[in-house]
Amino acid sequence: MIILYGSYRIISLTATPGGLVSFLTAFTLAYEPIKRLARFPIDVTNALADTRVLYETLDREPSEPSDNSKPELVVSEGRLILDDVRFAYRDGICLLRGLSLTVAPGKMTTLVGHSGSGKSTIFNLLLRLYECRDGEILIDGQYIADVSRNSVRRNIAYLGQGHISVSCHHRRTSQSANRTHLVTKSSTLQRPPTRMTSS
Repeated sequence: MIILYGSYRIISLTATPGGLVSFLTAFTLAYEPIKRLARFPIDVTNALADTRVLYETLDREPSEPSDNSKPELVVSEGRLILDDVRFAYRDGICLLRGLSLTVAPGKMTTLVGHSGSGKSTIFNLLLRLYECRDGEILIDGQYIADVSRNSVRRNIAYLGQGHISVSCHHRRTSQSANRTHLVTKSSTLQRPPTRMTSS
């Protein structure tokens, strides 16, 4: 319809072909901004809904019971011991069955396994995001269940899968995502690790 009307104005009136081309170009360029402007209220509504969920999550009471009255974890060497640790996310499905492991100070221990074999679960147990069903986890002879969570998490660092070199007797670059490295306190890093803390 626009082209027909523009042709009529060119033939019968004083409009020029250049004017018609200019109008069509402007109309085409204005279409996308107009469409975005029409969607703006929908985008704002979705963003407000997401923001409301975020603030509800931030305002929620902590699910972990406070244990700040417990003594602080004191780390001297950094020796880590897992003694007959058992854990299950659901009853009847045991993920860790009597795991015993010792990580000596200044050494790097690599846990290798398929996805879902329990590598991240061990790290979560060290942070006390979950509690062992049976067995004990000790750091420098101290049961982590007997000290406050905050003190445990302040002494544990997370090393991401970025470009980080660890000084040890055997330096190996892992290309597999199915590995978890447990690095004790005495190891040397090229950049400081990210501290795991809780509020």
